[in-house]
Amino acid sequence: NACRNATKQAMEILQNMTSTETVSTRSLIKSVGATGKIVSVSRKDVKTDFTSTIGVDEVYVEVGDMVQVGDRLVAFDTTDIEEDLTDAQNALKRTQSSNGISLSDGKRSISDTERSRDYMIANAAAELADAQKVYKDVVDKYDDLDEDTDDAEDDRDDAEEIYERLSAQLASARQELAVAESVSGNDPGRYAAAKTACEELEVKTAAAKQAYDDAEQIYQAKKKEFQDYKDSDIVKEKQDALTRQQRDYDNTVANQDSSLASAKSSYSQTQLGMDTTSQQRTIASYEKQMQEGVLTAPTAGMVTHIYVEEGENYSPAAGAVVTIQDISAFEIEAEIDQYDISDIAVGQQVLIKTDATGDEELKGTVIKVSPVATTAGAANSGSSVTYAVRISIDTPNDRLRLDMTASLSIIVTEHENALTVPYNAIQKDEAGNAFVEIPGAQGQENEKK
Repeated sequence: NACRNATKQAMEILQNMTSTETVSTRSLIKSVGATGKIVSVSRKDVKTDFTSTIGVDEVYVEVGDMVQVGDRLVAFDTTDIEEDLTDAQNALKRTQSSNGISLSDGKRSISDTERSRDYMIANAAAELADAQKVYKDVVDKYDDLDEDTDDAEDDRDDAEEIYERLSAQLASARQELAVAESVSGNDPGRYAAAKTACEELEVKTAAAKQAYDDAEQIYQAKKKEFQDYKDSDIVKEKQDALTRQQRDYDNTVANQDSSLASAKSSYSQTQLGMDTTSQQRTIASYEKQMQEGVLTAPTAGMVTHIYVEEGENYSPAAGAVVTIQDISAFEIEAEIDQYDISDIAVGQQVLIKTDATGDEELKGTVIKVSPVATTAGAANSGSSVTYAVRISIDTPNDRLRLDMTASLSIIVTEHENALTVPYNAIQKDEAGNAFVEIPGAQGQENEKK
């Protein structure tokens, strides 16, 4: 009984020992925390088409080098491939010989026909070009003579206009001189001025007449030269010659094309009955590998991994030879646990922190969520799986580097101006409903909300 009484008193004391907390307004954010790795926006694993192990002769780059498209990366020892190519080519020749087919004659016939065709067409083209030039020259001369005649006529007309205008002025001046002479006794100054003007105009008019006569003579000479050239029909003659030369050229091209087509048809007939597809495919494969004797960069960026060394052998099964990554921009790869992945969606905002950027909080955005797990987990083991998530870095920062670790806070939901209380102030009734108690007025019970 004493124990029960003590317990009862203790409970009453605890019930009377209540504390109050102030309701405040703040932003509530629900986020998913994760750790990610900084990666490049673009990564290219450069591989080869070699079908067997091959030696590495020289490595031209080092990790950290910046390369451009076409820069040399690695040189391989293609001696064995070259020998294989020679063997395959010889085997193809033996197959052709055993089938009684000589493709070399057909190829030689095509080559000879092509050379003959090119020679004949080139000669015909040269003769056509000469005819075109001759025709152009006579047409240009015709046009020049016509234009010179028009210009001479214009000059003649201009000179005639000047002469006629001065002649009219001279006639007026002579009339004025006659009048002035009749009154010269009363006005000797007028007479003297009229006489001087008349003499000056006579000189100008005479010069204008001479200029007109000269212009007329030039015009008549140009007109005759043009008419003589026109009457000679040389333009039509050279045009007809050009037409004939064009016809000869077209016939030459048609005949030579026909000869080449016949040679190629004969070659195709020779190939009938031969099945060297497999051998030709093998040769093509070796030739392609020979072209990759020096591996070049297919994209620009930084060399971040080199998987071969000089003097060693490279096996195509090993995969990439060199990795090139674009470091002009970065993204983040992260693995999200299966318990949180359903809350993650493209477009969600992300807060990013790294050791390199210190307290600065970078911003990012979820740009990709894998629909399948990265790790499947052991069957019936209860192990958790993760899903790959890719995040863009929206705040540029030159301190970031590839493979750095980044702490992520992916914002799932955010509520602004929410009323908040301490977690321990929230209680639940017998039905499981959450509530808080608001102190009542003095002497009154607390109100449940």
